Amino acid sequence: MMDGLLSILSQMRAVRVDPVVYAAVVSFGFVFIHPFSDGNGRLHRALIHYVLSVTGFSPPGVLFPVSAVMLQRRRDYDDALETFSLPLMERIDYDELEEGKIAVKNDTAGFYRYFDATAMAEALYEWVAETIRKEFRHELRAVVAFREAREQIDGIVEMPDRLTSLFIRLVVQNRGRLSAAKRNSIFSMLKDEEVEKMERVVQQKVIAPLAQSDASAS
Repeated sequence: MMDGLLSILSQMRAVRVDPVVYAAVVSFGFVFIHPFSDGNGRLHRALIHYVLSVTGFSPPGVLFPVSAVMLQRRRDYDDALETFSLPLMERIDYDELEEGKIAVKNDTAGFYRYFDATAMAEALYEWVAETIRKEFRHELRAVVAFREAREQIDGIVEMPDRLTSLFIRLVVQNRGRLSAAKRNSIFSMLKDEEVEKMERVVQQKVIAPLAQSDASAS
C-alpha cells in the first residue's frame, strides 16, 4: 500500500494536480493506511505541508499553518476521516483478538486503493481558506509584534539575540511576567528595573495586540 501511495504521489505531481486535491489524496491516503503504531496523525499533517510547499502553493520559506486550523477544528477533521472509516468498517470481516489486535478475514486492499477523497479535499479547502483569512494573518502579526518588542528591548539593555527572543517567549508563556526561576537561572545579570521595563514592552507590544487579534477573529 505504501508503494502505491508513493507511486501516486509522483504521478500526481507530474501531471500538476491541484495542490489542495493532491495534498488531500496523499495525506489522507497515508493516514488511512496507518503504517506506524504511533505518529501517523503528525506525519499526515506534515504531508499536507510538504505537498503545499513542493507544489509552490505556499510561499517559499514560509510555514503555511494549515495544521493549526485542522487541530482547532477537530470535529470537522474527525468527520472527514469518518466519511471513509465508518462505511469501511461495515465492509470488513474481522475478529477481535487479545491485546487490542484484530484478524481481518476478507480482502480489503481495494477499499484503500480507490477511496473517494471528495469530502477530504473539500474539508482541506475550507481549512486552507481559514488559514489564509485568519491563522496566516495572526502568524504575521506575531512576527511583527516580536520584531518590534525586540527592537524596544534592545534600547533597554543589550543582550544576544537568542536571549532577547527567549525572554520574550518566556514572558508570553508566563502571561506577562518572567518567572522567578527563569529570572534567577537565565537572566540573573539583569537589574530588577530592567526586567520590569522589558516585561512592559512584551505586555504592550506582543501580548495585548495578539489578544486583541484573537478576540476580533473569534
